[in-house]
Amino acid sequence: MYGIALAKGYSTFVMAKTIGCDQSTVSRSIKLLRETDDIGRRVGSRRKKVIITSDDQYLKRMSLCNHNASTADLKVEFKKDCAVNLRARLVHRRFAECNTHAYHPKKMPLFKKQKMQKRLSWTKEHVSWAKIRGIQ
Repeated sequence: MYGIALAKGYSTFVMAKTIGCDQSTVSRSIKLLRETDDIGRRVGSRRKKVIITSDDQYLKRMSLCNHNASTADLKVEFKKDCAVNLRARLVHRRFAECNTHAYHPKKMPLFKKQKMQKRLSWTKEHVSWAKIRGIQ
């Protein structure tokens, strides 16, 4: 878009007014377009990652070794081992990326014999789901 406007000879002020942004933004974009032939982000302009892929693998191994550890527990353990301060949210996000999750399983009361007998009898009565749904 900037290239077309430049080819037609529009000023940065006119382009900014047409687009609806500041004139300085347009001039910076044109300067970047002339230097790199691209308006996208410059290489290396993003924030550096706190942990690298080898650290991700280490976190994954830690979670597999200790299934009951939460993300906060793993964060503290990682800080002791690698001297890198992480947020629990980052650890949680990294686990989501590699389909590994660190969580405490829900605690449930154990079934009593009477409850188990009731469940068993109900399942024997309702063997076919078609009867429950009313499908013939």
